[in-house]
Amino acid sequence: MKQKDKLAVKFLITDFAKARKADSPSIGIICDQLLKTLVPFGMAWSDMAIRNLLSDMVRLLSKLELDKTLTGPAKLRSLDVKKAINGYLGGHSPSRSRYESVVCLGYKFQCSDNRYAGMKDDPEDMLTRCNNLKVAIRSAYGVAGRMDGGAGNTNPKMLKIFMAPEFFFRGKNGAYSHEVVHGREAQPDAKPLALTKVKGIMEVMRDEIDQDIYKDWLFVLGTAIAAAELTESQCQTCGAVGKIKFERDLVKGGGATKAVCVKDPSHVIKEVSLGAIVENVAFVKKEGCIHTISKELVSHIDYRGGKVKVGGTEMGVHKSPQPSGYDSATKVPTKFKDERMGGSIFTVDGVTIGLEVCLDHAATRDSSASGRLEHAANIQIQLIPSAGMEIEALRTVPGGIVFNVDGVTPHVAVVAGAMQAQQVIETTEGKRSFFEDNTGLYFAKPCIGHAGSGAVIGYGPYEIPGV
Repeated sequence: MKQKDKLAVKFLITDFAKARKADSPSIGIICDQLLKTLVPFGMAWSDMAIRNLLSDMVRLLSKLELDKTLTGPAKLRSLDVKKAINGYLGGHSPSRSRYESVVCLGYKFQCSDNRYAGMKDDPEDMLTRCNNLKVAIRSAYGVAGRMDGGAGNTNPKMLKIFMAPEFFFRGKNGAYSHEVVHGREAQPDAKPLALTKVKGIMEVMRDEIDQDIYKDWLFVLGTAIAAAELTESQCQTCGAVGKIKFERDLVKGGGATKAVCVKDPSHVIKEVSLGAIVENVAFVKKEGCIHTISKELVSHIDYRGGKVKVGGTEMGVHKSPQPSGYDSATKVPTKFKDERMGGSIFTVDGVTIGLEVCLDHAATRDSSASGRLEHAANIQIQLIPSAGMEIEALRTVPGGIVFNVDGVTPHVAVVAGAMQAQQVIETTEGKRSFFEDNTGLYFAKPCIGHAGSGAVIGYGPYEIPGV
């Protein structure tokens, strides 16, 4: 979004909300919420974060329309503002969502156990898994075609979601290189040898999922593991207490820098390996929209013996302990607590979806009892690709859909018509159920597929709730 358009949105909302705040208590509450939304909006830089925030502005303006105390010119102005904000959202506007219902198609595939499985050659392993996933997607297309009375693939108002489990993309080494996961552009001027183009996972998959028959499909291609060696410059004289700074290397010249000890520039500096830094990333695609969500936490069962191979060398996976007792993948603190800001929330075609990868569903860096969506609002569909995680909490608006595909058990589970802020209990049958504290017991046992590993299991259609 261009800066001038962001400024136009801020002016529209500020001008309208400040003028209407005093009209009535109910209008004042909504106007305050609109003004608060402008704070993260001003800091948003990614297209998805901007879309999430614009969608929430439109939803608040829609609620304002229903307020009977908003009348006359003020109401006409609110309609004009909403129309203008919708214009910036285009086809993703929540006030005219393309879809009324959803079906959930889970790939029940065991891709996590007590060993690393697959091929030693990572590029070959990735291509093999892509071909496997393409076969599963074609199978899912057949399953969807038998749903909704046989109209599943022809109903343009029904969203089809295909999801594979966590760790679908990793081979014998426990992790791929970033080039295998994300690809690489050709570098003809690279030294000493020119580098050719390398297709990443999404590019390889696009010859299947870009087809017109998947126009109304959203794909979650499981997760992929990318690893690289993490190094740090350390002073060999001062040890751990020594601090490093970087300054210009006058010997090498050309803008080169070198690490020196802040205590004594004559001290010896050595590059020390801290192990493998891993990225566990979920690939999401809906038509031309591609979105990625990285897992925040690292579970003790994620990596066998806590190690992966990087460039043929076995390394321990780097973890950063958190006050919550959990480990994160990086010591860099999260910039935003708001998951709309490039986190685990994304809005596509007017539907707001939250995706938590495995442990992120049950915990965060700063709390051992909450997932990444605990404080989120307006989630209509909640997705949980996992490797050892069941549905633990329902974080949708009332009537939402929660969809889990697990690669350890393996299983596919769906809870539809979810109540908000529910908890998990164990029934006498040992199955998970959900209840709403404020309204008494409300049981919503998840549908759990019992087909064998390698099957595609479909549930639905379910009505997508409004916000």
